[in-house]
Amino acid sequence: MTRDGWGRGLGLRAGVLGVLACALAGAQGPAVAGPVQTPIIAAPAPPDADESGAERRARAGALLGHPAPVRAVAAQTRADRYATASDDGIVRLWNSQGAQLGSVDARSGGIVALEFTADGRALVAAGADGALLRLDVQPLRLAGIIGNVEGGARTLALSPDGALVAAAGPARTVRIFDRASGELKAEVSPGLEVLSLAFSADGASLFGALGRAGLAVWQVADGAERGRYGAALGRIEHIAREREGDRLLWGGASQDGGARGGILSPDGQRELIGFTLPGARYVSALLWMPDGSALLADDLGLASIFAATDGLPRGRLALHAAPVAGLGVSPDGHHLLVRTDGGPPRVLTLTSEAQVALQRFDRAPTDLALSGDGRVLALGFKTSTLHLVDPTTGAPGPLLQLGPDPIVSLALSPDGSRVVIGARTGWVRVASTATGELEPDPLGRHEASVEQVAWSADGHTVASASIDGALRIWDMDQPHATREIATGTVLTGLELSADGSRVVAGTWSGARRVWETKGGTLVRDVASETPGERVLAIALGPDGHTLLSGGTHRPVRLRDLDHRADEAALMGQAGPVWAVAFAPNGQRVAAAGEDRVVRVWRAEDRKLEASLVGHLGTVVGLAFSPDGRTLYSISDDRTLRLWRLGR
Repeated sequence: MTRDGWGRGLGLRAGVLGVLACALAGAQGPAVAGPVQTPIIAAPAPPDADESGAERRARAGALLGHPAPVRAVAAQTRADRYATASDDGIVRLWNSQGAQLGSVDARSGGIVALEFTADGRALVAAGADGALLRLDVQPLRLAGIIGNVEGGARTLALSPDGALVAAAGPARTVRIFDRASGELKAEVSPGLEVLSLAFSADGASLFGALGRAGLAVWQVADGAERGRYGAALGRIEHIAREREGDRLLWGGASQDGGARGGILSPDGQRELIGFTLPGARYVSALLWMPDGSALLADDLGLASIFAATDGLPRGRLALHAAPVAGLGVSPDGHHLLVRTDGGPPRVLTLTSEAQVALQRFDRAPTDLALSGDGRVLALGFKTSTLHLVDPTTGAPGPLLQLGPDPIVSLALSPDGSRVVIGARTGWVRVASTATGELEPDPLGRHEASVEQVAWSADGHTVASASIDGALRIWDMDQPHATREIATGTVLTGLELSADGSRVVAGTWSGARRVWETKGGTLVRDVASETPGERVLAIALGPDGHTLLSGGTHRPVRLRDLDHRADEAALMGQAGPVWAVAFAPNGQRVAAAGEDRVVRVWRAEDRKLEASLVGHLGTVVGLAFSPDGRTLYSISDDRTLRLWRLGR
């Protein structure tokens, strides 16, 4: 089950006492009117200080092997290969699975920039000492020295045909060499440090990013400066030429200090499309994606993807807890190489092509539920409305008005004919999904907002949990027969076993607890091993004893409630996890939250199967289809997304 934005925000900011105080002061809370603005998430939390070495090594996609800090990365455009280089002068070659394909000691006192030739057969490396090195890729070896940049190198660029190399450094000099012979073709002195370089599509012009001075353009043939442009845009720090075109992508900061970027005309004189990155101070790295879209990373560790045709945002995803310092992308766009100034570079798997449907609403849904037979998909809203959606296509269906109470949580009967809703006013009611009519007699009322409801797979039992810590069990064969279990804490996740005999809940105190529904006896109390952890979401596997949980502290955990030793950590999430789901067939699990990426693991071997990118806000709800091959997600960005996962 999920939280709405009200409960979630208060919980993270004020803790348990704050939540309880707000609940007791007024259970209804503030109403939401009009469209919900896309929220800006904070930078994902850094790795836990007490995270074990094994957990660090298990982090998805880490390229481990460099004993010194990695200062440069590059990706081939025609093959799934990546290059990394570090302060010790070692250049390494990898594939997207993290296997090292080769290494070479370039002996240059540290490598600060790398670039593959267009055919992928060679690399050019720039050393901190100013040396420009030529390397062969198969096998990886040092092939020679091209030349030297006075005062050390900072950035380099290759002409489209790979014949020329341009490099610049702190000495405010740009040199252009013939890559094969090492002949110095031209030298320019712009009087300012050049932060980034890019050749024009025909190789006749060279562009240099000059920070607040804008963009300089030089003729390659003789080094003559043709002009400077773009100073009015802000601070231009990064530039890249279009893969299959001649436009320039730029990134940096606006005049007022916010992160800014855009697409420039081929001559660099005009901005054709502008981008802003909300909440960020500057663009830290950028690249063109294989599909022609533009990706800009920022100081928050986030990456924003924009359409290059109209500049509309296509997605925002979390790459790291620190500012991204370097990027590379695989030829198919499925893998992204990410470098920061701390920790090893990582290869992230992007599978946004799995998204098959998107439905946008005028406000954010608070919860979603899928019936056991997979035929009814329902979304609840604070407006007291229930949206039914076609589970196969994502097409909108009936819109049902379920009385006056804002919907916080919901659960469907196994056949989808009825829905139980938990309301902010404390009411627990049942309605028909065919007509939207509320059944005459409510199940009952809690003293505060009902954050969780669950319906057992056999259809006989409903459970509800309020923000005041009350847990109630309802016998659906005798609706007025209820049992209350005193929990002593706020429950943040709620699941019933298939036969309704046990109820499982997560807590603000970090514990995972199991009670018998008949007598209310506490039969399991699995305490958190991490101080300050809060469980935010749980899901119970079809076997009735495997529990998936996520919360304020990473990682997501998969555990056997009957055998504490059988516990696995699922790596990859950056930031609090607000939604988890267990496929009904038991083969997959999923988790998502504030980093906006929906991650899917295989339950059997705990291997990360997919990272689904597309949501622009915190993901607050997940559900699997009965066969586990379709995943549904809802977010604060006011969308429902359907993802196809394959077999």
